[in-house]
This record gives sequence, structure tokens and C-alpha cells, in this order.
Amino acid sequence: MMEITQDEHRLLKRVRPDEVDFLYKYRSMNSPGLERIFSNNEIFLPDPTSFNDPFDCKPFLITHSSEFKRKEFYESLVRHRFPNATKKEVQQEVRKNPRFSKLEQRQYLEELYNNRFPKLFGLYCLTEVPDDILMWSHYSDSHRGICLQFRADEVQTLFWEAFKVTYQEDYPVVNIMEMSNWEYFFNALATKSTHWEYEKERRVIKTEDEGGPGIYKYSPELLTGVILGVHLSESDKKIINKWINSHETPVKIFQANLNKKSFKLDIPGLRDT
Repeated sequence: MMEITQDEHRLLKRVRPDEVDFLYKYRSMNSPGLERIFSNNEIFLPDPTSFNDPFDCKPFLITHSSEFKRKEFYESLVRHRFPNATKKEVQQEVRKNPRFSKLEQRQYLEELYNNRFPKLFGLYCLTEVPDDILMWSHYSDSHRGICLQFRADEVQTLFWEAFKVTYQEDYPVVNIMEMSNWEYFFNALATKSTHWEYEKERRVIKTEDEGGPGIYKYSPELLTGVILGVHLSESDKKIINKWINSHETPVKIFQANLNKKSFKLDIPGLRDT
């Protein structure tokens, strides 16, 4: 077995510090594609430009300070675009293309990143917490929706892949010329403000090579439960029951209730799963 380096081990401890049995997804009843989660075992991974947090996936961008390394990076871009170009043609393209010199301008750097990079990736946001009253309010239509329970302990399955989000006060620093470096990659896509720390988020991330934004199938047995919101209507409960009954594998139903003494939710039976 190939040994991992100390830096790789540190990165793994950050993005997968511990295993969890389940992850959860809050949904309103009018969420696009909700029925297909039950009928087709499909989820949709959007790109982060559609997220409600305008700071999401917006790092502080830097470039190489070395002119030699910047030139190497520019030449790699040309070779990627023109794979059959000779060394001389690559160098000529670098010299004549004004975009390469503009990469040293911060405004252009940010425009380049924002207009292209986030759109290459599909992200599915989940949480370790099924009973947070704020998330029920924000993402489940003020407790009129549901919360899906997915198994995350099956190795190499879709939800097992979810990476833990890091929360901090400042933007993550990312070298735009080193986006193939996994640490910069996760800094860009899995770092949020400490304001969101209560969400305890984990993210399934699909790169452009893996398919990027779009629809992904999962094994039906990974959907294990549905938590019904406190204010979910009786008619919507019937719809959920219909979807569950048609699902390929058993799905447990849990009912969220207001605690009688504290500002919290009780979900009987959930902790027993």
C-alpha cells in the first residue's frame, strides 16, 4: 500500500476528520426534484453560484510571486489549449496574448475565477444535524417540509464521499495557479464563514472530470429515513407516504415535535437508528 505524506494526512484529517453513520438534507415540499429522490434515486448537484451565501467559494486569490513560475503556468495553459503546438509556438502565444499579463491584476484574477471556476463543480450540501431549528426554518419551509436521512458509512458510496466544511473568520487563501493542489482545492470549495458553523456541513464535491454539476444516482438503500416537519400538512404527509411506499427499499418515517420545555425539537426513534 502506498504511504501518504504528512501533508496529505493532515489534509485528510481536515476534510474527513471522522466517520458519521448518517447525513441529512433539509428540503421543502416544493424543492425541485424532490420526488425523484424517492422514485429514481437521484440527487442534483448544483454549482455554487446558485448558493444563498454570496461569500461561498470566494477565496482570496493569489498567484506565484516568481516570474519563472508564472511563465510556466501560462505555458501550461497554452499547451492545454493547443496540445500540438511546438515549444516555440507556445512561447509566442504567451508573449502575444494580453490575458496572461492581466492575470497579475487582482480585478481580472477575480473575474476569471468567478466566471469560470465555480461553475465546473457540482456540490451537494448535507449536515450532520437533523434537529437544528434554524435549518428547519431556512431550508424546510419553516418546518413545513422534511429532512432526508442518508447512510454515510458505506465506503466508496456517494454520501460517504462528503467532505467536512471548515469554518473561519477570513477568506481562505488560494493560489489560482495551483488549483490542482488538493489543499487549495478544498480551501476554495469547502471553507465558509464561522457564521455558518452551527450547520456542521459536509459536501459531496464532483469535479469537472467526474461530471461536474448535474444529476447523480445513488443506491436506493442509502435513503434510510424521512423526518416530517412539525408543521408538515396532512396532505403533504400523504404524498410523502406514497413516495416512500413506492421506494425500492424500506424508508423509516420520523415525526419532529416541539419540546415542551426547551427551544428544541424531539424526534422520537431517530437516535435508535
